[in-house]
Amino acid sequence: MTQEAQQNAQAETESVLTPEVKAMIGVAGELIESWGTVDVEYLRRFTQAVMDPDPRYWDEDFAKSTHYGAIIVPPIMVSYMTQRIRPDAEDAITKAFEENPMSDGIGSVRRPGELPEIPTHLV
Repeated sequence: MTQEAQQNAQAETESVLTPEVKAMIGVAGELIESWGTVDVEYLRRFTQAVMDPDPRYWDEDFAKSTHYGAIIVPPIMVSYMTQRIRPDAEDAITKAFEENPMSDGIGSVRRPGELPEIPTHLV
């Protein structure tokens, strides 16, 4: 086994959960209100963006024959809904530049409900 393979095997068996992350296990998250509605066009654009052609997300006839009986949204969609904020809400990019003029406008801003970073050997 090469040294790189050994390091990868070791990294896979070691926990990447930091004390900060472990402290959050079992803790209820804060309530986050999303802005807007999920309409047919938003759902169409989202499913195309994530490249998930499942007919449960767009075909009414097919969706009626499923367990749910109607069109549903992809489960991953909930993680994107918090990015839809009220028009009068504080702008995260402006806030990032106010806090750090060298900011990329995205990476340095913590959003409500955001989880702490988990360091991995993948990046």
